[in-house]
Amino acid sequence: MARRMASSRLRRELVRIAKEPVPGALVAPRESNLLDVFFVLRGDADSVYAGGTYWGKLCFPDGYPMAPPAIFMMTPSGRFEVNTRLCLSMSDFHPETWNPMWNVGTIIMGIQSFMVTEERTTGGITNAKATAEQRRALAAGSAAFNARMKLFVGLFGEDGSAAEAFAESDERIARNEMKRQKSRQKSKQKSRERNREKEEALAGTEIAAKKVPSAPSAVVGLRASGGGGGGGAAVDDGDAGAVAAAAAVVTPPTAPPID
Repeated sequence: MARRMASSRLRRELVRIAKEPVPGALVAPRESNLLDVFFVLRGDADSVYAGGTYWGKLCFPDGYPMAPPAIFMMTPSGRFEVNTRLCLSMSDFHPETWNPMWNVGTIIMGIQSFMVTEERTTGGITNAKATAEQRRALAAGSAAFNARMKLFVGLFGEDGSAAEAFAESDERIARNEMKRQKSRQKSKQKSRERNREKEEALAGTEIAAKKVPSAPSAVVGLRASGGGGGGGAAVDDGDAGAVAAAAAVVTPPTAPPID
């Protein structure tokens, strides 16, 4: 059951990598065992590994992704021992540092980063044992070495540099980047359009508010002269009509009599 779950997880990861390749790397599983995943690293152009092609292997346990893989390098590089388990934070040497969220892609990127350092580790070789000249010589001979490996040829082609496979990977990476750029441009355009619509709506609200007149406030004061000697100011005939009209507006109608 655990092995089936690990294989299912790896299958999804490999499909994702096929769509979104890791820059400078190729990945292919062993046909007879999906838990054995092989990879090829292209030597960093700004390092002594420039021009080199380095073949490696990830051996995943049945408990993946809860447990890390064993990591091996197969091509001599002067940085790693050949066919020797590497002690890395994402390898089975350190299950305590393993993160189940890591995957084939992140592991390979970790190996790429570690390769150009001189950090000591089990299975690693420092520049005290391999000079820059020796590493450059190994890089130049790496393609010929790989081409003699039957499994490498079956997975990545007869050309030990895997030039054709890398060309296809680079083309896919470039297409993906173009799609992302177009997506970002569309997102920015939609954001600008939404902001413009908000500004126009706000401006329209302000204009409408200016056109609406404020409600008049009228205070009608009446002092009618009453009988019984009470004095008061009399209402002129000219004002009587206005007072009557105002009273008609503000005075509710009298309820009809009930029979």
